[in-house]
Amino acid sequence: MTNINKNEFIKVDFTGSVNNSVFDTTSEETAKKAGIHKQGAKYGPATIIVGSGQVLKGLDNAFSDAKIGEETSVRIKPEEGFGTRDAGKVRLVAMKNFKDQGIKPFPGMPVDINNERGRVQSVSGGRVRVDFNHELAGKPLEYVFTVHEKITDKSKQVNELFKIAFPYADLEKQNIKIEGKTITVNLSEDLVMHQHAGLSKATMGNMVLSYMKDIENIQFVEEFKKKNPDKTEEKTDSKK
Repeated sequence: MTNINKNEFIKVDFTGSVNNSVFDTTSEETAKKAGIHKQGAKYGPATIIVGSGQVLKGLDNAFSDAKIGEETSVRIKPEEGFGTRDAGKVRLVAMKNFKDQGIKPFPGMPVDINNERGRVQSVSGGRVRVDFNHELAGKPLEYVFTVHEKITDKSKQVNELFKIAFPYADLEKQNIKIEGKTITVNLSEDLVMHQHAGLSKATMGNMVLSYMKDIENIQFVEEFKKKNPDKTEEKTDSKK
């Protein structure tokens, strides 16, 4: 048995369910069968840094007891899943708040109020009861997962962190180098102009410095090249 320790990089497939109803999975086929497939989403084994909080606490804790290559099942208590239900998160919201936005609320409707996500429970007169608890709060979860491998090579680790921080980017277009304790990431011009590039750089930088041993510095290089430069062709008269 190979121990899986905190801060190690692993490749893992997993499927989470509640009462045999799948709500989360890395398998595209399973997602389609469960009716939760998301167009454009990337499926396949996920790169997880153990103990980093990328997944639910109960699942994260279960990795340390798993054997690489073997399917493992774990039951997760609400406290280590989506939390216990909090009656204080069920609140009445004035109907006016919805009418001002041209929204007609109905039971079961997902809503976002003051950057807080919830679900409409009931509509009565001028008031709407909204539950801001996660819809799976208070429910025990079932996860089945398989840890395929540990990722120990530094080049592979930094590539995986890039894919986590820049999910919309093409890794092949970037030039990433590791020299001593420094990582240099030469970003393609199209990526530099992306609206989320700034946040992605901060995310990757934080992850690299937090979880990659012996790395003390990360540099992002942004290069812009002139497109279609004017070329002056020399013409020579050949008069005789």
